[in-house]
Amino acid sequence: MSKLYEAYKYCKKNNKEENTLFLFKVGVFYLFIDKDAVIASNILKLKLTKLNDTILKCGFPIASLNKYSNLLKCYNYKLKIIDHTTNTIFETNVVEAKRKEDELIKEIAKIDIDNCSVVEAYEKLERYKKISEEILQLFYKY
Repeated sequence: MSKLYEAYKYCKKNNKEENTLFLFKVGVFYLFIDKDAVIASNILKLKLTKLNDTILKCGFPIASLNKYSNLLKCYNYKLKIIDHTTNTIFETNVVEAKRKEDELIKEIAKIDIDNCSVVEAYEKLERYKKISEEILQLFYKY
């Protein structure tokens, strides 16, 4: 059995919430495994493939997380995302908050303070404040 499937079985066994699907981050893709893959495939119209001879999987690129997580919410499914490299479990809102946080940090790092007027600096601060508030809302959504 693969480590991915073992992690899936562990998550399912220790999960107390109904209608929870586990989504594994593997490289630049998210994967559903086994029974979760069948459910996700039916709802999201994702192609089922084989993880091995007996276990099914389906997935999508990480950039599509919002699209698919919103569709699953419409069917009353909750996602828990497992970063397979660190074996850390995240809610979808935390993953989205971290993505926005990374974008904000990159944007701030690009600021050329030597060529920024007071008006531009103020506008940037207002923008960063708004983005920071959105990030906080995502972190404390649940």
